[in-house]
Amino acid sequence: MINIFLIYTDLGGKDMIKVHVQSEQVRRNIDLFQKVVQHFKNSTEKKAVPTYVNRLTGAMRFSDKAGVEEREWKPLIMQIDLSKHELLVSEGSRDVFTYDDLEPTAYRIMSETFHVLEELAHEVHDLKELAQFELEPAMPSLQSRDCIHEAWHQVDRVGAEELLKEQTAGVYLFRKDTYAHMLERELTLALKTPVKCLTLSYTDDHYQVHDLTLVSFQGRWLIYNDDPNLSGRSYRTISDLLASITPKLMKALLHPVMV
Repeated sequence: MINIFLIYTDLGGKDMIKVHVQSEQVRRNIDLFQKVVQHFKNSTEKKAVPTYVNRLTGAMRFSDKAGVEEREWKPLIMQIDLSKHELLVSEGSRDVFTYDDLEPTAYRIMSETFHVLEELAHEVHDLKELAQFELEPAMPSLQSRDCIHEAWHQVDRVGAEELLKEQTAGVYLFRKDTYAHMLERELTLALKTPVKCLTLSYTDDHYQVHDLTLVSFQGRWLIYNDDPNLSGRSYRTISDLLASITPKLMKALLHPVMV
């Protein structure tokens, strides 16, 4: 899954963004992107970046067409518009990017890479700042959360309800809503250490959809209960936390590429 923390540290009156990403291939993609934008001279205008993605692995190349075999590498165009804090991805004359001709691994890697870049585009104000963020090593305490990865869905509340409405009681999925994004940043700033927030959406015995905000802090998991000190009951693993929830959670709704 994607594990992103935007950490703001005061360095001589200037903030620095630190980004944690678990997937090694996503990290390599982001690192290459960072090297590309360092060469842009104008720091505010919209930039289009010619890009290729490996259809099998999800690896990215930022280069011209020379030496690229299109049966192996899919061309796309990434546009970073920091005036609107947007990342736009398209392919050739098409206004959208399609995943249909990517293998499942490539699909996952690309969707995670785009999500990281979208997060950064929301937070920074010029390309110089985008080029200077710090990509930190992955956090070992979050590396083995396969159950989150498999049930991760990039949807909002309406999308979660749509996915869960036909499911039986106790089915759940993981996502990240606007509140979880804001809370993650606020807690990280207040506690001066990385904090991870996720949204758990699930169906109860009456087939109603509920949301809980889950927090990972210092190697423990807990359900957020409006306590900024995170002093409530915590669990060693996400599985232990899920087992504590009433009504009982019975089944994860797997991401399509994981089925």
